[in-house]
Amino acid sequence: MKKKPKSPPAPFDDHGFIAACRDLHASIDALDAYVARSVGISRNDLRCLNLLERDPMSPSSIARALELTTGSVTTLLDRLEELGLVERRPAPNDRRSLLIHLTEDSFVKIGPIYRGFAEALIQFSESLPKGDRKLIVAAFSKVADLCEAQVQRSAAHT
Repeated sequence: MKKKPKSPPAPFDDHGFIAACRDLHASIDALDAYVARSVGISRNDLRCLNLLERDPMSPSSIARALELTTGSVTTLLDRLEELGLVERRPAPNDRRSLLIHLTEDSFVKIGPIYRGFAEALIQFSESLPKGDRKLIVAAFSKVADLCEAQVQRSAAHT
């Protein structure tokens, strides 16, 4: 795979922080695109699997999180279920409702692709002084918070 050129610094970003964030986003996006292609699924399919990695979800919750119609999510879930990556199970508190769960097969098919990156990331973090690790984790968390806050501010104005 051809390495992408680094983002140029923004004129108001003397430290290169914005460019580094852009590069990180582009690299994660490229990794996700590769994973989706490798498994034979769409990017929305992968986004759904990433959501389910945290906890099982209802189809309507998935639709809201992915900003898709419930009909589109039904088709998406049918496809993922056919591939053996998810399964529909009755919700424990309401047998009329369904929760979507990842299958063990999803971890078997997708896990090894991400594992190399995760291992390299851990190795890199362990090469850093402990204080730097804490600072980097705090910085990533803050960047995520800032992204979410900007979405909220922008959504409030539309």
